[in-house]
Amino acid sequence: MPHGTPDWGLVGPKSTVYGLDDLGEHAVRLGSPHLWDRRGDVIWFTIFENGLEGALEVVSAGTCNVRLWTGYARQGAFHVHVEVEHPAAHYAALEKWLPFPVTSGIGCEFSFWDYTERGPWYIQIDAVDEAASYEGRVRVWPGTGVLQYYDATGVWVALTSGTEYILRDHTWHTMKLVIMFDLGLYNRVILDDEVYDMGALPLYAGRAPGPKYLHVVVGRMGHDTVDVWGYMDSVIVTQNEP
Repeated sequence: MPHGTPDWGLVGPKSTVYGLDDLGEHAVRLGSPHLWDRRGDVIWFTIFENGLEGALEVVSAGTCNVRLWTGYARQGAFHVHVEVEHPAAHYAALEKWLPFPVTSGIGCEFSFWDYTERGPWYIQIDAVDEAASYEGRVRVWPGTGVLQYYDATGVWVALTSGTEYILRDHTWHTMKLVIMFDLGLYNRVILDDEVYDMGALPLYAGRAPGPKYLHVVVGRMGHDTVDVWGYMDSVIVTQNEP
């Protein structure tokens, strides 16, 4: 008796196998890191299996560093170690420059493993074309659980008071930011199991419009009095986010 539909399609039953209309789980079982939030179409990702794969180190001082590491990877054999010297103005991150994608919702996700619980982890997305320029940023303070976003005036503003979410050290956590470039608005930020709606919040528009590009940054900022370090893995950049 025929059942299901053909693989890679939804038309016409066949008797031996069931068809699939969503291969996301299949992709994850074959090794894809795109498992935390499967919305959006991937335009670049890395698990650092073949080095930094075109991502560039961005540090604020010579004593801060970003380098390949083994031993605690979330996925695959390699991940990235970041070390940030105090004070809080310092940072260590990876950036990726990409061609401008479809004018749509744009997302960036990464996973981090915290050791010192001091100094925030952050995501930054810059999207620029000839008509508009927008920047979205979020950061989380692991020790207190405070989640913040970069508002339209260029000031960090709290999304949470700190009591809703406190991150455990020595554990991989995942954060994702989605911005709506076509609307000039934030959309959402995901932190592990929590989803925070940001749909009414405007993006920062502090840069001038110009030649098209997409620029994403993931990394860690410093602490006032102590050096901090930790690990990053599984960076994913998407377009066509709902």
